[in-house]
Amino acid sequence: MKQKKSQQKTSERTDWLRNHELVMATYLRLYQSRKKLPTQEQVALACGLSRDTVMKHLRSVKLADVIPAVQSETAAVLRALTKTAKAGKAQEVKLWMQLVHNFEERVKHSGYVGQVDLKDLTKEQLRRISSGEDIANVLANQNG
Repeated sequence: MKQKKSQQKTSERTDWLRNHELVMATYLRLYQSRKKLPTQEQVALACGLSRDTVMKHLRSVKLADVIPAVQSETAAVLRALTKTAKAGKAQEVKLWMQLVHNFEERVKHSGYVGQVDLKDLTKEQLRRISSGEDIANVLANQNG
């Protein structure tokens, strides 16, 4: 009995993986050919699965699964940057770079806030500041 259940689970897992690969390949193929995101119905029709099955698989997609397929669009996004940045839409480009190319903004900090060296603060004071409490209030109340 246990062996039969184990075989059934293995079979279901194999079906899930096969269908997942099919849904992803179909989704990306449709995206690349149309240059816009396909609907669940379009994917279901193209790969011969139900809309519910496609929906379950698309819900489980991780961003890392689709990055390789959309990275080729970066040149077009960068070209559009020159047009959209002047219109105040640079945030969209920044988001694209963060999601697709792991772009991170980094700020080098001296470790000082005013005359206070952050290394001299207690863990509790740092916690209070990081939770949004005003730094002047935290420093005025040195007892924690």
